Amino acid sequence: MYITAHHKQREEFLNSVHSDFQAMPLPRRWAIPSIYECALYDYAPAYKLIDPLAKAQRPLFEFIDQMNANQSIIHQLMDRNAELGQLHFLYMTRRHQLAKAPLFTVSEGLSKMLEDTGVKSDIPAKFLCPPFKTCYLEFEPYETRLAKLNAGGVADHYPEGCYIQETICEDLGHMDADLDVCKAMNLDFSARTRILDIMFSYAPCKDGSGNNDYHVQSRYAAVRISIQDEEASLTQLVSHQLDVIAQEQLKRGVSPQRVEENAEHIKKMIVDLSKLLLYLNLNLRDQVVEKRAEALDLKLKDANPKKRAKLERQAAKVYDRIIIGPKSYIPISERFQGAEYGQGRRKPHFRRGTFGIRWKGTGEDKTPELVRISESIVNKDLMVDGSALDYEIR
Repeated sequence: MYITAHHKQREEFLNSVHSDFQAMPLPRRWAIPSIYECALYDYAPAYKLIDPLAKAQRPLFEFIDQMNANQSIIHQLMDRNAELGQLHFLYMTRRHQLAKAPLFTVSEGLSKMLEDTGVKSDIPAKFLCPPFKTCYLEFEPYETRLAKLNAGGVADHYPEGCYIQETICEDLGHMDADLDVCKAMNLDFSARTRILDIMFSYAPCKDGSGNNDYHVQSRYAAVRISIQDEEASLTQLVSHQLDVIAQEQLKRGVSPQRVEENAEHIKKMIVDLSKLLLYLNLNLRDQVVEKRAEALDLKLKDANPKKRAKLERQAAKVYDRIIIGPKSYIPISERFQGAEYGQGRRKPHFRRGTFGIRWKGTGEDKTPELVRISESIVNKDLMVDGSALDYEIR
């Protein structure tokens, strides 16, 4: 890769920021001009294909298919020593950027509440919907993640959030990318399909060399969920897709142990994401909008070189976000600490909360309605007065 003014600007920026930048969510790290402008230069041939599709918010597979059909672009990238494995990453980050898509941050209270909440198997796939067709979901506030990383958290295995990008395709007739996977999933190539492209991003990990490029080279895990039957069980749909992915990895020679580890890791993130999307389907009112970076980013667009360096350092410390969920929540495991119980029936205990379906109407007019059933205390009357803490269940 040739060293250009873009590379020098990126290096100067990365050397100027504190390591706290490591905990910033990926969309913010990628919004710094010195970082994304360098990528635009390094992968210029690919961006000629990326930008029209990203502006139209088309699915990732359409870009991959067009790349495969344009071998001349692939050769140009290889001549530049560009990493072809980054193309998935570049497309999804660019689609988010061009759509000026929102970033939702899960409050600490909501994160704890969802850990105490299950998902029943009767929920139709149609409830697996993002609040916008292009957005990023941050799994916890930056401040919380920074504290954990500073306390010794392992960044290389620390999912910070995910891009989620939804596209409706009237058919899959031109799909060539992952053709075998689609066949294994028994997809009908002539049917209308709702595609969710999901890319989990991890907090960047230092390599011990003192090189700050680790802020740019973030690890990610990409998953595509294709939904043709909106009434299909959400849990069965996710389970089937993960099984197909595991089988494809085994065919590629990945060890069974590694495949199992990958599957468990991805499954946990998908389940957590599913619960978050179900919550958002029920409650988008409980949110706080923070616009800490908006004015600063506008100044950056027209800044001269001298002011730009200073503004970029300031921009590395703030970002815009929509914080969702309650401010606080007491986990189930903490609610009975120090409690004493009376004698008689089964001792008081918590019944876990869950997302489920309640049917409304009668006969052919019956429709499923998503509900969250709050956790509850069973046999609360047996608790000895004054021995247990009084918590509000929400």
